[in-house]
Amino acid sequence: MASNMEVNRMFATSSDKNPWWADLKAGENYCYPGATNRELFSASKADFDVSLDPVFDRNGDEVPGYFILNNTSLGAPLRMAKGRFVPMQNETLFRHLDQLGKITDICAIGSGEKVCFSLEGGQFQVGEGSTIKQWINAVLPHDGSMKLTLGLGTLRIECQNTFNVWKRSLQSDEVFATKQTREADNKVSAWVKAFQEMQGEASSLQEKFQKLARMKFNATKQAEIIAGMFPTKDGKDPSTRSKNIQERLAQIIGDNASNLPLSAQNTGWSLFNGITFYSTHETSIKSNTSRLESTLFGTAQKFSEMALESILCATPDDYQDVNETNLVRSLSIN
Repeated sequence: MASNMEVNRMFATSSDKNPWWADLKAGENYCYPGATNRELFSASKADFDVSLDPVFDRNGDEVPGYFILNNTSLGAPLRMAKGRFVPMQNETLFRHLDQLGKITDICAIGSGEKVCFSLEGGQFQVGEGSTIKQWINAVLPHDGSMKLTLGLGTLRIECQNTFNVWKRSLQSDEVFATKQTREADNKVSAWVKAFQEMQGEASSLQEKFQKLARMKFNATKQAEIIAGMFPTKDGKDPSTRSKNIQERLAQIIGDNASNLPLSAQNTGWSLFNGITFYSTHETSIKSNTSRLESTLFGTAQKFSEMALESILCATPDDYQDVNETNLVRSLSIN
């Protein structure tokens, strides 16, 4: 449903002399300053229920295992369903997303075939004085065209057109998707909880990154930090594999130095980036999905945590007084 003045005025009734959405200007979205998430949910006409109704053959006999999914508010059929399909109600997904903060856009497409939600998911620096906003998008499809999908990205769903762009840009390793079964509610709840925990850790992690950007290490000290991440038993020499990894890490860090601004060279930040580049890009992984799981929860994630703590605990050769402009540049290096 497009977000424009005429559409929003459709929601006013004769008893609503001055509804909050009546003052919206053409081209604005539903995020009116005075609207709560609940008001937005209602105004977007996404607060309808869906029902599974039986299917009958031409003789009036019920067809076992098949159902019609209906929009109960409009009395409109949305799809044929069968098997283990258990529809998630829009209200259920709304309650989950409501825990994450301000919902900026809610879009009910067509007769409710899809209901899309967008929320602000933070922002990150990309250069001097520049930031890119991230958006949490959630799509609840009632037409069977895709799975229930949640993801974090730079696109924001406001209408049918922006949904089409968002769907074409989807990467399977960047979103959470699940079939609508009895377990879907618990899975979405777990995703929301994990995202909330990530938000809580973000501030602390940013402070650590800023400290890394100020710590200066010469090449010898960097080699000592890397070697400390590969401890040996009983004073034995490191294995050939450990030596090869350490040499590769030193090569990556050295090769990247010329691409970094002066303020980022030979810092804890450049050292940390070199190590995490190796763990997330050069280790042997079967698929993109496995790589994402390793980065978030597996071997790559543990290796990155060890690298971060090893560098922060090391004694730097010097601390540089990085001004905010250079710090932004330093923290923009991937």
